[in-house]
Amino acid sequence: IIIIFFGTFFNTIASFKSPNELEVLKGKKKDLIEADKIVIATGARPRILENMKPDGKQIITSKDAMVLKKVPKKIIIIGAGAIGAELLILFLIFQF
Repeated sequence: IIIIFFGTFFNTIASFKSPNELEVLKGKKKDLIEADKIVIATGARPRILENMKPDGKQIITSKDAMVLKKVPKKIIIIGAGAIGAELLILFLIFQF
């Protein structure tokens, strides 16, 4: 799984610790990253994972991310495809 967090790329294993926290494995060390919104962008159609079901509020799909009323201060994008990369660029542009 590839995770993009404010321009930092993780190619690793991760798991949700809460709706706003993702535990990322870095070698033998585990890091906790937090975000207001978490986007799971796994392809052209959202892939709904059993333990990470989108709720439209804190865990959202790429389609949900496109219609947010305001840009979150922190966001985690999960996905290695073009849509995940496009969302990264979109949020980086509107962050500043």
